[in-house]
Amino acid sequence: MGKPRIAVLLSKEMRRNCISEEDFQRLSNFAEVVYESEDAITEEIAIKWMENVDGCLTGWGTPVFSDTFLKVAPKLKVIAHSAGSVKLMLGKIIEQIKERNIVVTNAAVSLGKAVAEFTLGMMLMTMKRVWWFRDLTREGKWREETERKKVIEPYGITVGIIGASNVGRHLIKLLKQFDVKIMAYDPYLSEEEASALGVSKVSLENLMSC
Repeated sequence: MGKPRIAVLLSKEMRRNCISEEDFQRLSNFAEVVYESEDAITEEIAIKWMENVDGCLTGWGTPVFSDTFLKVAPKLKVIAHSAGSVKLMLGKIIEQIKERNIVVTNAAVSLGKAVAEFTLGMMLMTMKRVWWFRDLTREGKWREETERKKVIEPYGITVGIIGASNVGRHLIKLLKQFDVKIMAYDPYLSEEEASALGVSKVSLENLMSC
């Protein structure tokens, strides 16, 4: 049995950003990789690379899939998306994908953690007035008392989360390290899920009024 044939539908810049050289070598050892260094992946290039592949790796900049992508790849078993949502890229052929039992994966959970961590960082830096103290320090006013009084500590406060998505849920987990009350608005979040997350489910109006 020969190696599986895998198309990497990423531009050279995105390939560098998404796959380390070590991992790309591991992929090359495992499979016959269809890839050439291109500044951008056009639909024409993507369809050519997709011919008779068993799988493909996609990401930001990959063209929207059409029927032709599936027609030239009758053995296609998996589409591994190195970004978040696949709705835009695969929306036109989602039913065909289901009918052929093609496995689709994405990196939403991994990316969500990074976004949540960045969000918490920005929240803390804003509450601690980092940006303002930076400017005051440059002006030689680092002992400015007026600005000091505006600092908010992340304890005994209420935090509102809009959307219990991958990002929202990981942010909730991170916020549990502090003594804060967490409120969440998400029309798709059940009371049972909210309870399990340790948050109060509220309306958007109530959340924004706190």
